[in-house]
Amino acid sequence: MISLSEITTEAIVLKNFRGKDSGSLITVLTQEKGIINFHVFGYKSKKFLFRSALQPMNLIRLRLRKDKRGYAMTDAEILSPYENIRSDYGKTSTILSIFSSLLMNNIFEGKDFDLIYLLTKKMLDALDSDTFCLKTCSLYFYYQLAWCIGISFSFESPAEGNYCYLQTENGIFFSRKNAESGYSANSVSKSLFDRVNLFSDFKFAELNKLSYITEKEYGEFAELFRRYTQYHLDRPFIIPQIPED
Repeated sequence: MISLSEITTEAIVLKNFRGKDSGSLITVLTQEKGIINFHVFGYKSKKFLFRSALQPMNLIRLRLRKDKRGYAMTDAEILSPYENIRSDYGKTSTILSIFSSLLMNNIFEGKDFDLIYLLTKKMLDALDSDTFCLKTCSLYFYYQLAWCIGISFSFESPAEGNYCYLQTENGIFFSRKNAESGYSANSVSKSLFDRVNLFSDFKFAELNKLSYITEKEYGEFAELFRRYTQYHLDRPFIIPQIPED
Protein backbone atom coordinates (compact mmCIF):
# COMPACT_ATOMS: atom_id res chain seq x y z
CA MET A 1 0.00 0.00 0.00
CA ILE A 2 1.27 3.48 -0.92
CA SER A 3 1.32 5.94 1.94
CA LEU A 4 -0.48 9.27 1.60
CA SER A 5 2.93 10.89 2.06
CA GLU A 6 4.22 9.16 -1.09
CA ILE A 7 3.86 10.39 -4.66
CA THR A 8 4.44 8.57 -7.94
CA THR A 9 5.27 10.73 -10.93
CA GLU A 10 7.00 10.76 -14.29
CA ALA A 11 10.19 12.79 -14.19
CA ILE A 12 13.06 13.89 -16.41
CA VAL A 13 16.43 13.67 -14.68
CA LEU A 14 18.16 17.04 -15.12
CA LYS A 15 21.18 16.64 -12.89
CA ASN A 16 23.05 14.05 -10.84
CA PHE A 17 25.57 15.65 -8.51
CA ARG A 18 27.80 13.17 -6.70
CA GLY A 19 29.09 14.37 -3.36
CA LYS A 20 32.31 13.50 -1.59
CA ASP A 21 30.57 10.80 0.40
CA SER A 22 28.75 7.84 -1.13
CA GLY A 23 25.61 9.86 -1.80
CA SER A 24 24.32 11.89 -4.72
CA LEU A 25 21.95 14.85 -5.12
CA ILE A 26 19.40 14.22 -7.86
CA THR A 27 17.45 17.00 -9.58
CA VAL A 28 14.39 16.10 -11.64
CA LEU A 29 11.70 17.97 -13.56
CA THR A 30 8.16 16.71 -12.98
CA GLN A 31 4.90 17.64 -14.64
CA GLU A 32 2.99 18.22 -11.39
CA LYS A 33 5.59 19.52 -8.92
CA GLY A 34 8.16 21.22 -11.12
CA ILE A 35 11.76 20.88 -9.91
CA ILE A 36 12.37 18.34 -7.14
CA ASN A 37 15.72 17.71 -5.43
CA PHE A 38 16.44 14.66 -3.32
CA HIS A 39 19.46 12.84 -1.91
CA VAL A 40 20.15 9.19 -2.47
CA PHE A 41 22.59 7.47 -0.15
CA GLY A 42 24.88 4.62 -1.06
CA TYR A 43 24.94 5.70 -4.70
CA LYS A 44 28.51 4.44 -5.20
CA SER A 45 27.76 1.09 -3.63
CA LYS A 46 27.63 -1.95 -5.91
CA LYS A 47 24.38 -2.87 -4.20
CA PHE A 48 22.65 0.38 -5.19
CA LEU A 49 19.88 -0.61 -7.62
CA PHE A 50 18.95 2.70 -9.19
CA ARG A 51 22.21 4.11 -10.57
CA SER A 52 21.24 3.55 -14.22
CA ALA A 53 17.79 5.09 -13.71
CA LEU A 54 19.12 8.30 -12.16
CA GLN A 55 21.29 9.40 -15.07
CA PRO A 56 20.63 12.85 -16.62
CA MET A 57 18.30 12.80 -19.66
CA ASN A 58 16.42 9.70 -18.51
CA LEU A 59 12.64 9.74 -18.45
CA ILE A 60 11.70 7.78 -15.33
CA ARG A 61 8.78 6.78 -13.18
CA LEU A 62 9.68 7.93 -9.71
CA ARG A 63 8.25 7.18 -6.30
CA LEU A 64 9.05 9.66 -3.57
CA ARG A 65 8.23 9.95 0.11
CA LYS A 66 7.74 13.46 1.44
CA ASP A 67 8.32 14.56 5.01
CA LYS A 68 9.31 17.75 6.83
CA ARG A 69 12.88 17.46 5.56
CA GLY A 70 11.89 17.17 1.91
CA TYR A 71 11.76 14.24 -0.51
CA ALA A 72 13.32 10.79 -0.32
CA MET A 73 13.26 8.28 -3.18
CA THR A 74 11.70 4.87 -2.62
CA ASP A 75 11.68 3.56 -6.22
CA ALA A 76 12.70 4.53 -9.77
CA GLU A 77 12.08 2.88 -13.13
CA ILE A 78 13.41 3.90 -16.55
CA LEU A 79 10.69 4.72 -19.08
CA SER A 80 13.05 5.98 -21.79
CA PRO A 81 16.86 6.25 -21.69
CA TYR A 82 16.99 8.23 -24.98
CA GLU A 83 19.80 6.06 -26.27
CA ASN A 84 20.00 7.81 -29.65
CA ILE A 85 20.73 11.09 -27.89
CA ARG A 86 23.34 9.51 -25.63
CA SER A 87 25.17 7.98 -28.59
CA ASP A 88 25.63 11.43 -30.19
CA TYR A 89 28.06 13.79 -28.44
CA GLY A 90 26.56 16.92 -30.00
CA LYS A 91 23.01 16.01 -28.98
CA THR A 92 24.10 15.06 -25.47
CA SER A 93 26.05 18.29 -24.98
CA THR A 94 23.14 20.34 -26.31
CA ILE A 95 20.58 18.74 -24.00
CA LEU A 96 22.82 19.07 -20.95
CA SER A 97 23.49 22.74 -21.72
CA ILE A 98 19.74 23.37 -21.98
CA PHE A 99 19.14 21.54 -18.68
CA SER A 100 21.89 23.64 -17.10
CA SER A 101 20.27 26.84 -18.35
CA LEU A 102 16.88 25.84 -16.88
CA LEU A 103 18.46 25.31 -13.47
CA MET A 104 20.85 28.25 -13.60
CA ASN A 105 18.14 30.72 -14.57
CA ASN A 106 15.68 29.56 -11.89
CA ILE A 107 12.52 30.11 -13.94
CA PHE A 108 10.22 27.60 -12.26
CA GLU A 109 8.87 29.59 -9.33
CA GLY A 110 5.21 30.36 -10.01
CA LYS A 111 5.37 29.02 -13.57
CA ASP A 112 3.33 26.38 -15.37
CA PHE A 113 5.33 23.20 -14.69
CA ASP A 114 3.09 21.21 -17.00
CA LEU A 115 3.98 23.27 -20.08
CA ILE A 116 7.72 23.35 -19.34
CA TYR A 117 7.75 19.59 -18.72
CA LEU A 118 5.88 18.83 -21.94
CA LEU A 119 8.12 21.15 -23.97
CA THR A 120 11.24 19.48 -22.56
CA LYS A 121 9.87 15.99 -23.22
CA LYS A 122 8.93 16.90 -26.80
CA MET A 123 12.47 18.13 -27.38
CA LEU A 124 13.94 14.87 -26.07
CA ASP A 125 11.52 12.73 -28.11
CA ALA A 126 12.29 14.66 -31.29
CA LEU A 127 16.08 14.57 -30.92
CA ASP A 128 15.97 10.89 -30.04
CA SER A 129 14.08 10.02 -33.21
CA ASP A 130 15.70 12.30 -35.78
CA THR A 131 18.67 14.55 -36.55
CA PHE A 132 18.22 18.31 -36.53
CA CYS A 133 20.46 21.34 -36.61
CA LEU A 134 21.25 21.60 -32.89
CA LYS A 135 21.27 25.40 -32.94
CA THR A 136 17.87 25.45 -34.63
CA CYS A 137 16.53 22.93 -32.10
CA SER A 138 17.91 24.91 -29.15
CA LEU A 139 16.71 28.27 -30.40
CA TYR A 140 13.25 26.83 -31.05
CA PHE A 141 13.20 25.44 -27.50
CA TYR A 142 13.94 28.85 -25.95
CA TYR A 143 11.44 30.53 -28.30
CA GLN A 144 8.71 28.18 -27.05
CA LEU A 145 9.96 28.40 -23.44
CA ALA A 146 9.13 32.12 -23.50
CA TRP A 147 5.48 31.17 -24.08
CA CYS A 148 5.60 28.67 -21.20
CA ILE A 149 6.82 31.31 -18.75
CA GLY A 150 4.33 33.94 -19.88
CA ILE A 151 6.45 36.26 -22.05
CA SER A 152 5.75 34.85 -25.50
CA PHE A 153 6.67 36.26 -28.90
CA SER A 154 4.38 37.06 -31.82
CA PHE A 155 4.57 38.66 -35.28
CA GLU A 156 2.60 41.69 -36.33
CA SER A 157 3.42 41.61 -40.03
CA PRO A 158 6.03 40.35 -42.49
CA ALA A 159 9.23 42.35 -42.59
CA GLU A 160 9.64 45.12 -45.13
CA GLY A 161 13.15 46.29 -45.86
CA ASN A 162 16.17 45.37 -43.80
CA TYR A 163 15.17 46.76 -40.39
CA CYS A 164 13.14 44.74 -37.92
CA TYR A 165 12.43 45.16 -34.21
CA LEU A 166 11.15 43.40 -31.10
CA GLN A 167 8.83 45.45 -28.89
CA THR A 168 10.13 45.10 -25.34
CA GLU A 169 6.75 45.45 -23.64
CA ASN A 170 4.71 42.88 -25.56
CA GLY A 171 7.13 40.64 -27.45
CA ILE A 172 5.87 41.53 -30.92
CA PHE A 173 8.35 41.31 -33.78
CA PHE A 174 7.56 43.98 -36.37
CA SER A 175 9.03 45.54 -39.49
CA ARG A 176 10.42 48.98 -40.29
CA LYS A 177 7.06 50.52 -41.19
CA ASN A 178 5.94 50.13 -37.56
CA ALA A 179 9.16 51.31 -35.96
CA GLU A 180 7.63 54.63 -34.89
CA SER A 181 4.90 53.01 -32.79
CA GLY A 182 6.08 54.56 -29.52
CA TYR A 183 7.22 51.31 -27.91
CA SER A 184 10.75 50.68 -26.74
CA ALA A 185 12.28 48.20 -29.13
CA ASN A 186 15.37 46.10 -29.81
CA SER A 187 16.63 45.84 -33.38
CA VAL A 188 16.64 42.39 -34.99
CA SER A 189 18.51 41.38 -38.12
CA LYS A 190 16.44 40.56 -41.18
CA SER A 191 17.86 37.03 -41.32
CA LEU A 192 16.95 36.22 -37.70
CA PHE A 193 13.51 37.79 -38.13
CA ASP A 194 12.80 35.62 -41.18
CA ARG A 195 13.94 32.40 -39.51
CA VAL A 196 12.15 32.96 -36.21
CA ASN A 197 9.00 34.03 -38.07
CA LEU A 198 8.69 30.44 -39.32
CA PHE A 199 8.76 28.87 -35.85
CA SER A 200 5.05 29.29 -35.18
CA ASP A 201 4.29 27.04 -38.17
CA PHE A 202 6.52 24.15 -37.08
CA LYS A 203 6.76 21.62 -34.27
CA PHE A 204 9.80 19.79 -32.94
CA ALA A 205 9.17 16.81 -35.17
CA GLU A 206 9.24 19.11 -38.21
CA LEU A 207 12.39 21.10 -37.48
CA ASN A 208 14.30 19.32 -40.23
CA LYS A 209 12.20 21.35 -42.68
CA LEU A 210 13.76 24.59 -41.43
CA SER A 211 17.04 26.00 -42.70
CA TYR A 212 19.95 25.98 -40.26
CA ILE A 213 20.38 28.76 -37.75
CA THR A 214 23.83 30.29 -38.10
CA GLU A 215 26.25 30.95 -35.24
CA LYS A 216 25.66 34.68 -35.63
CA GLU A 217 21.87 34.33 -35.55
CA TYR A 218 22.03 32.06 -32.51
CA GLY A 219 24.19 34.58 -30.66
CA GLU A 220 21.89 37.43 -31.66
CA PHE A 221 18.83 35.60 -30.33
CA ALA A 222 20.65 34.78 -27.08
CA GLU A 223 21.36 38.48 -26.54
CA LEU A 224 17.81 39.43 -27.49
CA PHE A 225 16.43 36.82 -25.07
CA ARG A 226 18.71 38.14 -22.32
CA ARG A 227 17.44 41.71 -22.71
CA TYR A 228 13.81 40.67 -23.09
CA THR A 229 13.79 38.46 -19.98
CA GLN A 230 15.67 41.10 -17.98
CA TYR A 231 12.78 43.48 -18.64
CA HIS A 232 9.99 41.02 -17.79
CA LEU A 233 11.55 38.77 -15.15
CA ASP A 234 13.83 41.32 -13.46
CA ARG A 235 16.77 39.06 -14.21
CA PRO A 236 18.39 38.06 -17.50
CA PHE A 237 17.96 34.52 -18.81
CA ILE A 238 21.35 33.40 -20.06
CA ILE A 239 21.35 31.07 -23.06
CA PRO A 240 24.59 29.06 -23.19
CA GLN A 241 26.60 28.43 -26.33
CA ILE A 242 26.32 24.92 -27.77
CA PRO A 243 28.84 22.82 -29.70
CA GLU A 244 29.14 23.07 -33.46
CA ASP A 245 27.05 20.50 -35.34
